[in-house]
Amino acid sequence: MLNALRWLIRLLLILLLAVLGAIGAALVSNQVPILAAPGPMDRLPVYLTTNRIVTTADPALPELRLPYYEVAPATAFEAATAAITDLGWDMVRVDGDQRSLHAVAVTRWLRFQDDFRVQIREEAPGLIGLHVVSESRVGEADLGANLRHWLDFRHRFEQQLRRRPAFPEEDNDDNNNGDDPA
Repeated sequence: MLNALRWLIRLLLILLLAVLGAIGAALVSNQVPILAAPGPMDRLPVYLTTNRIVTTADPALPELRLPYYEVAPATAFEAATAAITDLGWDMVRVDGDQRSLHAVAVTRWLRFQDDFRVQIREEAPGLIGLHVVSESRVGEADLGANLRHWLDFRHRFEQQLRRRPAFPEEDNDDNNNGDDPA
């Protein structure tokens, strides 16, 4: 009886270590900033209990703060579209009138599909807000996968913005008669 109990305890410990190892490997694979502010004690519950991220004015994690850019809405929309293409995500819906995009990102390990939605909103003349929702279709916890989608997208979006003029000049033939203004 005592040997059976020891065997059961060892088996449970091995299973616990395997589960903890898989969670740790997923967090490492998703490259979540576990040690960044507000710290691991505040971040771990988010990674282990949520499957959705949203950029907001008052987020649980600082990297989810709603970003603003001084750029024309059309330029931001082009950059967002190019960023999603660069990431290799499947574009599901493009709405140029609403300046919104819906793409599907696939997780690295188990190939789960996550919905990634972006909307470019003009908050003031010359200032846009990048409103993002990324959510898993399956499960209660994503182990930071949607945060990783957002961080990857933001990086590519900002790269794309640097390649474009923030406020492209519109062609205005009325003011340009071909003469050199100098």
